[in-house]
Amino acid sequence: MTVAHLIPIYLRLLILIVISVGKLLCQVNTENMLPRSEQQGLQFTMSVTAGLNSGNNEYAALSSSIRMDYTVDRGLTTFLVGNLQYREGSDRKIANQGFLHYRFIHPITELISPELFLQRQFNAFTNLLDRSLGGSGIRFTIINSEDTPDSLTKADLMIGIGVMYEKETLRRPDRYTTEIARSTNYINYKLLTPDGFGLSSVLYYQPSLRVSTDWRLLAKIGLMLPITKGVSFLVDLDYSYDNEPPIDIKNYDLALRNGITIRL
Repeated sequence: MTVAHLIPIYLRLLILIVISVGKLLCQVNTENMLPRSEQQGLQFTMSVTAGLNSGNNEYAALSSSIRMDYTVDRGLTTFLVGNLQYREGSDRKIANQGFLHYRFIHPITELISPELFLQRQFNAFTNLLDRSLGGSGIRFTIINSEDTPDSLTKADLMIGIGVMYEKETLRRPDRYTTEIARSTNYINYKLLTPDGFGLSSVLYYQPSLRVSTDWRLLAKIGLMLPITKGVSFLVDLDYSYDNEPPIDIKNYDLALRNGITIRL
């Protein structure tokens, strides 16, 4: 299997993801996808990568990501984020997953911001053929670092509550499909101190509005620990728990990553 052989597959998957924005779009941890730039107007970025590894480990890989942001001076923000990963070894697929997320945020006061969101997701390795959702909610900005521009310590705290409609199709058994309404709630906290210590944490809780035993929990925690000037140690933890997971799928996923960052 070569990269050239994967290109037709990749194009079909990319087209599928892009055109899905017109449909009802389970929620991944999307709070970390909020725009970081204060630049107003329309911004668009896209990346496509391909790789081929041979020798002891042989595989071909393709990935792409897209992002489009639109911000105006009244604080209105809308963005679209998509990601696709496909990797195939000599005898099996290693990765095949993607998602597309759209969100619209319109502040009406410094505290309250209504938001709308659409999302679509698939993951061949969790038996998930398709998960689509659409919903809305209210974002409450409890602490905003922009309100204290002279402070050396930057802290932000946001709390969100909302509802969403979710449709999920599993590959097994026989394209089993469920439709359910959920409450979606999150806490998003970020902290950056003058000495370089950083903390970012997002926690989602998504219970069914009808079945008390059907709920999900998603958490992402990031730490930046300064070692010396310009050098920091990074720790990222991603955790998700599904109290009623699909058949033959574990009810949790855990990923822990660490590394070093250098700023010159």
